[in-house]
Amino acid sequence: MFQESELITLFVTVVSLLAVLPVLIKERVPGSNLFLLAYAFFFSSQIFTVVEGIFLGELFNILEHLTYVLTGALFVTGCWNDNYHQGKKSA
Repeated sequence: MFQESELITLFVTVVSLLAVLPVLIKERVPGSNLFLLAYAFFFSSQIFTVVEGIFLGELFNILEHLTYVLTGALFVTGCWNDNYHQGKKSA
């Protein structure tokens, strides 16, 4: 059985996208595609967290943690990409 806190976290993830998405689009942040993809993986990890409490717990637990790893890698790559472009602008 899933916990209520997992549903609340999923809800907060969706609501935060509504705040972040306009900023990424308006500001044309370099690497924003990577940030959006990372966010999609993070969102999917939240879904996997809820689903693992219902059925196929081990499979969805592995998928949850795999998507956390991909989320981190994409966020780091997006930050590095943004930092790289900032350096090119100042040069």
